[in-house]
Amino acid sequence: MAATAYGASSRGSSINDAALFYHQGRYDSALARLEAMGSQGPFKRRDSLSLYQYLGMASARLGRDSQAAGYFTTLLGMDSLFQFPKNEDPQVLQAFAEARDRKAAEARSETKIPSAIPLSATAPLSGPVPAPATSSTLSPPPDPLAMRGAPAELAPLAPGWSPEKTAPPRGNIGIALGAVPFGAGWLSRNRVKPGLTLGLLQAGGIGLSLYASHLQTREANDIYRVRDDKERAYIQTWQWVQIVSLSTAVGAYLFSLIAAAGD
Repeated sequence: MAATAYGASSRGSSINDAALFYHQGRYDSALARLEAMGSQGPFKRRDSLSLYQYLGMASARLGRDSQAAGYFTTLLGMDSLFQFPKNEDPQVLQAFAEARDRKAAEARSETKIPSAIPLSATAPLSGPVPAPATSSTLSPPPDPLAMRGAPAELAPLAPGWSPEKTAPPRGNIGIALGAVPFGAGWLSRNRVKPGLTLGLLQAGGIGLSLYASHLQTREANDIYRVRDDKERAYIQTWQWVQIVSLSTAVGAYLFSLIAAAGD
């Protein structure tokens, strides 16, 4: 059990290393690292999504459009709602659009129903009436399986490799969703833990700052003003509480933007 957990953690770390190569512009190194991981499965679903995402992205940036579309087709087979942000590299977006077209074509071919065999429109108006057709003279209906389109081109993987479906799909955030306050953008992408943390920090910081401001305003409106050192220390304490709580809320919001942009 411990060895299995260690292996899963190691594979996740390898994907992170390959992702770091990609964001450094070292696409060859990223692709080589990711392709070498094909024989290290099984993976958790989260790691499988990241693996195929970066396989497709690295292939696209290297100009291997067909290979990239194959990886993205597999990615869409695992998570049909996956999307890239609009500001992603054009090569990546083009390969991803081709993969979506492939999946749509596959879906149409799988649901296509063979049409009924039409009656002959060239039968003679006179002369002997032809014998009715029997089951032996009619052409067999087309095989629905034969009507399916060719499967999408996929890059070869090691035999027996299949991802584990143990985690819900998680999408990339992007700076647009990261700018949504109170972690709502993270929650919309099933990133529950960071979304709740950012939401509590922002909401709690703003709420505590407003409460501290209210107490200071109440003391300022007091007809007796500040009467002694104890009351002055009380006001100064709430001033610091307001500064710290507001700084926490602003810092959590800035962290959301930075983390989402680099996600």
